[in-house]
Amino acid sequence: MGSLGRFTLVTLAACTLVNAAPWLRLSNTAVVPAPVAVGVNVPSATVQVINIGDGSLSLSVSVAPGADWLSASTAPSGPIVFNFQTASLSRRTYTAHVTVSDPNAIDSPQSITVTVQIGASPASVDHYMAPGSFWQTQLSPLGPPFTTEGGPWVAVVLYGTGTLQMYKTWWIQLSPPRTMPEGTYTGSVTAGSDNIPVTMRLTTQPIAVPSVTPINLRLAQGGPPMTAPFLAPITFTNSGLGTLAVSGATAAGPGLIATLADGQILLGVEPGTLPAGTYNDSVTVQCNAANCPLQIPVNLQTVPPGPPTIAYQNVIDNSTFLPGLDIAAGDVALVRGEQLSVQPPAFAQAAPLPTLLGGSRVLVNGVPAPLFYSSAGQIAFLVPTAATLGVALVRVERDGHAGNTVSVNLVKRFPRIVAVTDSAYRIVDIHNPAKPGDTIILWGIGMGPTNPVVPDGAPAPVNPPALLAQPPTALFYGAGFVTPAFAGLSPGAVGLYQVNVQIPAETPKGNAEVILEFGSIYSNTAFFNIQ
Repeated sequence: MGSLGRFTLVTLAACTLVNAAPWLRLSNTAVVPAPVAVGVNVPSATVQVINIGDGSLSLSVSVAPGADWLSASTAPSGPIVFNFQTASLSRRTYTAHVTVSDPNAIDSPQSITVTVQIGASPASVDHYMAPGSFWQTQLSPLGPPFTTEGGPWVAVVLYGTGTLQMYKTWWIQLSPPRTMPEGTYTGSVTAGSDNIPVTMRLTTQPIAVPSVTPINLRLAQGGPPMTAPFLAPITFTNSGLGTLAVSGATAAGPGLIATLADGQILLGVEPGTLPAGTYNDSVTVQCNAANCPLQIPVNLQTVPPGPPTIAYQNVIDNSTFLPGLDIAAGDVALVRGEQLSVQPPAFAQAAPLPTLLGGSRVLVNGVPAPLFYSSAGQIAFLVPTAATLGVALVRVERDGHAGNTVSVNLVKRFPRIVAVTDSAYRIVDIHNPAKPGDTIILWGIGMGPTNPVVPDGAPAPVNPPALLAQPPTALFYGAGFVTPAFAGLSPGAVGLYQVNVQIPAETPKGNAEVILEFGSIYSNTAFFNIQ
């Protein structure tokens, strides 16, 4: 047993059940019409609206600024109709976001992404590559035939099965042989009536590939700055040869800061007094790669101050971070959205956890939940252990302002292993492998009720410990089932479980796998290393 020590519990990454409330559901949240030629209007499209609750819907729709080629309209109860004015657009892909709102509905607002392709896509290809490497980009054609020019290093290939074209995809493929000399090579792909220029820059130097590009942010006017860890750092991989070294970064744009730390770029964004609008900023990265200096676009949209808004299906488990999945009573969870707090990030200093942090609180079926931290874009909380299973309603209140109501499905347990350590609380990996016969600790969340029951937000007791009411069995790949020596809440922690188990002698060496079985319910697979 013991506490997790330096290992971080929370990964950084008013709601009463309503009678006679409408409940918003959309038939689709992505509208992607078939590509059209330049000079043609995309045909209109429709998204159906369903009310799975009581009462009547009162819908409104709005198109985000910058998409003059799209208009959207709706009746109070739907459907939503999209009309396109694309005849004047040049050849490329265009994307717009449409917000669907109802002030009285559960699971409102929701967002629909609309993407149109004018002409063949991409409009051009310009790519850095190493000799002997391989690269593809999907081709959205108006239709075959295809022809290529430039040499055998460029081709159009088809992937997919079945007889319907919708199950097949075309790709532009670049594949320079290992013996091909360095240099800039040009060619083209003709898709229908469109000609796509292709440039391949062959190099034996490193090639920097950023973890994200472009970066899209949406912040409130006058809101707190967004910085790490709530704004993920930009990391880099090397798709070329040699060793990549990032040496600096420069931010261009109001309120944007970029700093270099341990080979990654940390961003900071200060909305300050920026007027509402869209700002096209950038970060320029200096490095020793052939494609440096590298420019990463940063698209910042500032919006007027408003109530806290949880994004649809974004009451999520704090290990999967995936929208729309179940979460467990007693689980560590997140709400993600906009303007959830207007204060700088605030963290609980000790247990028992507070239910008010940074001016904000989270209510689950009207019950305030203990909070780990609060920020403008997300809040981490402990799902009340006594919450009724099934559909639960969640809301954020900020400085007395009530936000929207969203639904989530609560289950008895949703076990997730988040880390594997040795008995000294060191991560077990290739740098610190375990041996058969060693005891490892599986740290996790969402593993269900305990005996005794621990008050919400309080630290788990030491004596007697809070043991799982239904202890799991550990299944080691290639070695079978093992009964854990301990399975319960980690003493002194909040919402964090630990399962102490001995590695079977038969477990194969190398990369090992283990899962936890709770009857018919299984955890995710956890990976560790055995020497």
